[in-house]
Amino acid sequence: MGEAKRRKEALGNFRIHHSGSGPIEPHLDGPMSVTVIKPQAKEPAPVDGVVRAAFAVGSHKVTMTMDINFPAGARGQHNVQWVPPLTEVPSFSEVVQYLSGRNAFYQRIANMLGSSIPIVDTGVAALVAMGKDC
Repeated sequence: MGEAKRRKEALGNFRIHHSGSGPIEPHLDGPMSVTVIKPQAKEPAPVDGVVRAAFAVGSHKVTMTMDINFPAGARGQHNVQWVPPLTEVPSFSEVVQYLSGRNAFYQRIANMLGSSIPIVDTGVAALVAMGKDC
């Protein structure tokens, strides 16, 4: 099986770039993992309430933003931008880089809010989160 086909099949229904226009609903037809990010140290929130982070994933720059001014118990929505745009299924190492940057972003938010943040991953992202090579 070719590398691109293997990656596409392993990726399953994982949506690595989500516009933030609605909640991500997990799919149950592939591997799934839940990671809970707990606050570690109090961190002040930005004055405008919008958390921003940028990090490299392969040859891409990923920028994540999230407005944390939402009611307690509500779901926050994040925005992810890839430059240049993601046009093919990411490699395993790119998924690892993305998850590392994303989790650091959510760690900052957990620290600012003082509450835990559950993250559901599916497809290859779930396998990576579970420590498996694919």
